[in-house]
Amino acid sequence: MSKCHILLRGDGFMLPWVVAMKVFSKKNKLSLSAVTAAALLVSLLLQSSISAHQDAAALSTSPTVYDGSIAMVTIAFGHAYTDQLTAMNNMTKYHFTGNISPVGTKIGKGGYLTQTSLLNLKSQGWQILSHSMTHPRISSTTPNSVLQYEIVQSKQNLTNMGLCITGYESPFDIITTNSASIIKSNYKYTVINPDHQNTVYSITHDGAKWGFPVAIHYYGVGKGIGINNFAAAKPLVDYAIAHHTYLILNFHQIDNISDPYSTPPPTFWQILQYIKQKSDAGQLKVENSVQALGISCP
Repeated sequence: MSKCHILLRGDGFMLPWVVAMKVFSKKNKLSLSAVTAAALLVSLLLQSSISAHQDAAALSTSPTVYDGSIAMVTIAFGHAYTDQLTAMNNMTKYHFTGNISPVGTKIGKGGYLTQTSLLNLKSQGWQILSHSMTHPRISSTTPNSVLQYEIVQSKQNLTNMGLCITGYESPFDIITTNSASIIKSNYKYTVINPDHQNTVYSITHDGAKWGFPVAIHYYGVGKGIGINNFAAAKPLVDYAIAHHTYLILNFHQIDNISDPYSTPPPTFWQILQYIKQKSDAGQLKVENSVQALGISCP
C-alpha cells in the first residue's frame, strides 16, 4: 500500500489512498482492511456515477429526430460544387452537418467535388443524396429507360463509391407519375415542391399525390431567386423557431458570379452565423435530413 498512487477526492482536495486510510482508521479506531474495503466501494460507486454521467452526455449529443418540439434546420448544397467546400468546412467546425446532392456524371470534373471529398464529408456526418446522372429536365413523355438511368443508376454509382444513399432530389424539382414510381421503389424519401417549411404532418402527407411515404420541402437560396440575401432568410429561421417547423435551405454556388442561383460568401456567412447563434441559444437544432427524419442507412 505504501506504493499506491491512486488519489481520493475529499472536501475539495486530493490525498493518496494510503494517507487517507491511515488518518481515517486512527480517528475512528477501525482496521486498515475495513477502511480499504469501504474505500474500494466508494471508488466503484464513483466510477458508476461517472459512467452514467458520460452515457447521459453522449445521449444529449445524439442526432435529434424532428418531432415538432423544437425548430430544425438543414443546410443543403446542390450539385456539390468545389466553391461550396469552404462553407461546408465552416459548418463542420461548428459541429453542423447538412445535405449534399451531387450529379453523377459531374463528380470529379472541373468545378465539382471528387469522390474522395464526398467520402471525407460523409465520414464527418454529411448526408449525400442522389441528384440524377445528368440533371435532365424530364416530362411525362420521358422514356422509362432514361428515368431508370437518371434515378436508379445515379444511386448505384454513388453506392459503388462507398456512399449510403437514401434520398433523391429531382432536377428542377420536376416529378412525374413515372419518375415518382421509380423514386418510391429505390429511395426512402425525396424532395418535393413547393418551397415550404416542413411539419411532422407535411413530412408524411405532402407526398401523398405521388405515393411517397416521406417527402420534404426545400427553400432555394440564390441572388436571383426568392431567398436572395440575409434579410430574406432571417424571417424563415425566425418562423421555424416560433412555430417549431423544419426548415431546409438549399444553396448552389457560393461565389460572386452573376448566376441567379449563386450566393455571395458574405451572405452565406451571415445566414450561417445567425443559425449558429440560435442553435447556441437552444432555439433550434441543426441536422442533416437523415438525422432529422430518423431514417436508417441503408
